[in-house]
Amino acid sequence: MKRSGLEPPETAERRRRSGASVLHAPVVPAVRSPLLAAAARRQPEAARDSAQVDDDQAFVVPIAELDTP
Repeated sequence: MKRSGLEPPETAERRRRSGASVLHAPVVPAVRSPLLAAAARRQPEAARDSAQVDDDQAFVVPIAELDTP
């Protein structure tokens, strides 16, 4: 039975050398997952409580204000 998950790097490299193409599929999070919801609450709080919050904000604000189409 084939196991699920990623191949070891050496297996992927061996397939490339034999001419097989490598499929790169994006991983989409389960947006209704309680773990994702918890992380979505925890991460902004961690950023807010960070010792370098002012530096982080000074970095992010100019990027957010870029005029992009």
